[in-house]
Amino acid sequence: MEVEQEYYILFADHGSDYYGMRQQRIANLQTPLRDRRRICGQIIGNYYEARELGALTDPNGPQPNMDILLACYRASAESVRNGSNRYAIDRAMLGLDDQPSTDFTADLEEPVW
Repeated sequence: MEVEQEYYILFADHGSDYYGMRQQRIANLQTPLRDRRRICGQIIGNYYEARELGALTDPNGPQPNMDILLACYRASAESVRNGSNRYAIDRAMLGLDDQPSTDFTADLEEPVW
């Protein structure tokens, strides 16, 4: 799945310039974890809303593994509470698969859409 996602980022017609997306990620990684977490919550909410409204830009393209994204969101919350600027998840303990999560916004502290 990861190779397919990288190929999609590099070559698909998703409307965003690859080099611009890379710079956006680099800039984001230079911000404090609390800010990255806030942006992650916005992305989670935007994705679920677009999916529910049938407004995904490429519904047949690779979709994010929301279990991973939500695990990162939860782990970053704990790190921010502890005053840390880093987090990690244990993918093996999550029993991750490629099935989309159906838990839309239960892990968000407040709705973002």
